[in-house]
Amino acid sequence: DVMPYAFYKNEEMATLTLQNLGKIGESAFEGCSSLTSITIPTCVTSVEDYAFKGCSSLTEAKFVDRETLLPLGKQLFADSPLASLYLGAKIEYISEASEENSPFCNNKSLKTVVITNVESDIYDYEFYGCSSLESAVVGDGVERIGRWAFSGCSSLKDFVFGSNVTSIGEEAFSDCVNMTNITGRAILPPVCGAQALDDINKLNCTLTVPEKKLASYQSAEQWKEFPF
Repeated sequence: DVMPYAFYKNEEMATLTLQNLGKIGESAFEGCSSLTSITIPTCVTSVEDYAFKGCSSLTEAKFVDRETLLPLGKQLFADSPLASLYLGAKIEYISEASEENSPFCNNKSLKTVVITNVESDIYDYEFYGCSSLESAVVGDGVERIGRWAFSGCSSLKDFVFGSNVTSIGEEAFSDCVNMTNITGRAILPPVCGAQALDDINKLNCTLTVPEKKLASYQSAEQWKEFPF
C-alpha cells in the first residue's frame, strides 16, 4: 500500500511510477505541486479519498485498461487542474454516490473524458459539476448512464455513446445547455429517465444515430424532440 498522506505536500516530485500491489491511501499525493500526470496501473487495487487533491500542476490522468474492478474514493482530483481523463477500468465508488462523493465531480478544469469498452456503468453523479468539460466519449461496454452523471457540465459540446447503452438516468444531462453534437451508436434508443435530456437545446444540437434505426429514435420519448 501507499499509505495515507505518504507524500503529502511533496513539492519536488515531478514523475510518479506506481508498481505497488495494493491501495493508494487517502490524500497520499495531496499537494504534490510538481506532479504533471499520473497513470494508475492494474496492480493498484483501490484509490482512496482525495488521493491527488491540490496537485497544482496535474493536468492528465490515465486509468489503464484492466479487467479487475477498481474502487475509487471521492474527489480524487479536487483543486487540481485536471484537463484530460482516460478511464479504462470498471470502477465502483467507495462512498455512497452523491454530488460530493464522485471520484471526478466538480472538477472545473476537466475538458476531455474517454471511457473505454471495459466499463459497464457511468455511475450516478460521476461527472457532476464538471463545468469545463467539452467532450466525452463513452465506449461500447457501457450499458447505463446514471442519474445526474453529466449534470452541470455546461460546456459539454460533443458526446458520443456506444452501441450497448440501454438507459440514461434522471437529469443525466441537466444544465448541458451548450451541447451541439450527440452521436449514438445504440441500435435501440436508450430509455431516458425524468428530464434526462430536457436542458439540451435540441434545435442547436445535431443527433447522429444508426440510419436503419432512425425511426426508432424519432418515436422514442425525449429523443423524438430532436429535429431529424
